Amino acid sequence: LFHMHATQMLHTSMIYPKKYDRESHLKDRADYPDYFKYDGVEKPPASNDDMRISYANYMKFLDDIFDGVMQSIKTAGQWDNTIVLFSSDNGGAVYTFSASNNYPLRGAKLSKWEGATRVNQFLTGGWINKNINRPKRKNESDTYIFAADWAPTLLEMAGASRDLIIGDKEGTTYGKEMWKYIKNSVSEVPWGTDANKPHQLERQVTYSSEFQYDVRMDRTFKFHYTGSNPQVFT
Repeated sequence: LFHMHATQMLHTSMIYPKKYDRESHLKDRADYPDYFKYDGVEKPPASNDDMRISYANYMKFLDDIFDGVMQSIKTAGQWDNTIVLFSSDNGGAVYTFSASNNYPLRGAKLSKWEGATRVNQFLTGGWINKNINRPKRKNESDTYIFAADWAPTLLEMAGASRDLIIGDKEGTTYGKEMWKYIKNSVSEVPWGTDANKPHQLERQVTYSSEFQYDVRMDRTFKFHYTGSNPQVFT
């Protein structure tokens, strides 16, 4: 069974139950804005600080939705057979009516900097615990992964073939199977000690005929001008 739950959060137009403003975990702070004490036509324009706290309250709503889905899976007795991937679609926007802050990453939504393209993701579910030696694992993976990698990776985790991906022409349309790299990166195996299970897949990422990005070494997301002689980064 595959299920996708795509929310509109966190996103303008910032519509969520207002009880999350009234019952905010921040409401007892001395600097909790007056903005949340009003409702209707008398409500003052929101400042950047107001929007930041609104984002936090909005996030609590998303957290409750996610918790409800997870509890439903456990109630159905399917937790041990479940893989959960939680992911953002892009970095936060910094235009009007938004209070996102992607620091220390540079840039924001609609750019090509890491503030736009490097997002929060995590894997959970009982299947993960059964397939990684939990007492010896780290909670963070240092593996670089592209959004298009998830379709073949989830199929790999399920023991299925990427041939099931409609439109994947000879394995080139979508990304790569990354489970073995993720699994190794959270184990206690030091970098480079097992040549058969490297943490990173050597790959080339191209945004145009002129620019490429070294996904391994260039953590500041600098673009390299390659002109008519593109480099292959390994």
